[in-house]
Amino acid sequence: MRGRVSRWRNEPTCLACPAERPADAWARGWRGPYCRACSERWTYHGRPDGGPPRACHAAPGSRAGRLEDYAELRSWGLPLEDAAERVGVRRGTAERYDADLRRTGRLTS
Repeated sequence: MRGRVSRWRNEPTCLACPAERPADAWARGWRGPYCRACSERWTYHGRPDGGPPRACHAAPGSRAGRLEDYAELRSWGLPLEDAAERVGVRRGTAERYDADLRRTGRLTS
């Protein structure tokens, strides 16, 4: 006997995110209908009935792209908090962006 067969083996993706199910799902950390990351999040939060909570993802795009967008918004005179919110970063990240822009001479104030 090879062991139990997962009842989710025919599910094409994780039920909590768009990750595709590989052929060796169990060996790659899939537990039940969830990929490794979602399974660990689900277990950490006490295995709630609704599945794992949503993952917190970083702002979309590359750092260089976000920095360019942030620099443009700051050049228009937007305050740090407003520019950070529009780009999708936290205040601490925006302060680091300001420091980088001052160091390169692209922000003066």
